Amino acid sequence: MLTDYSKNGWRNPGALQPSAKSMMAMVGLFFLTMLMLTACRGPKHVITDPDVVWKSVPDDQKGIVFISGEIEQDTTSGTCTMTVREVRLLPGTLKQEEHVAETDTDFSYEMRNSEGSVISTHPWKNPLVRVMETAGEGGELRRVVTQLQKSEFFLRLKRPSDLRSVAFKHKGTTLKTVEVQ
Repeated sequence: MLTDYSKNGWRNPGALQPSAKSMMAMVGLFFLTMLMLTACRGPKHVITDPDVVWKSVPDDQKGIVFISGEIEQDTTSGTCTMTVREVRLLPGTLKQEEHVAETDTDFSYEMRNSEGSVISTHPWKNPLVRVMETAGEGGELRRVVTQLQKSEFFLRLKRPSDLRSVAFKHKGTTLKTVEVQ
């Protein structure tokens, strides 16, 4: 015999069971799908041992040299003085970058080997010049060039295997030679 529960405001308790079963089936299907998606991925080849990564880099490209300090220019004589705060040699490699020759800079640095011979010479963007872009009149971008008397610098260099020192120059005069060991 069928009972009509709608007279008393009750709902048919049997009507909830198919809905609960279908929800449980959907949740189960979702977890099964997620499990299959994560299990079907190919193995990841991640090298976590830094020694393995370091050994795979050719000897002539091993290491990054970080040099930080301060440079100051005497405005009356035009001479510069340099103070090096920190020189750090860390394992790693730098991305290959395209270098555009800078002709308007008086600063450069030389990489030298243990005999003092120059390995390479590189232009160095003037650390005492700051170029900023600001909004000018009418909303147009405007370039503002500021000449500083004193500035901090941070230089990141790729370390050749025979590098022993870096010599910083201003207008051909050596400011400071930094030992890299």
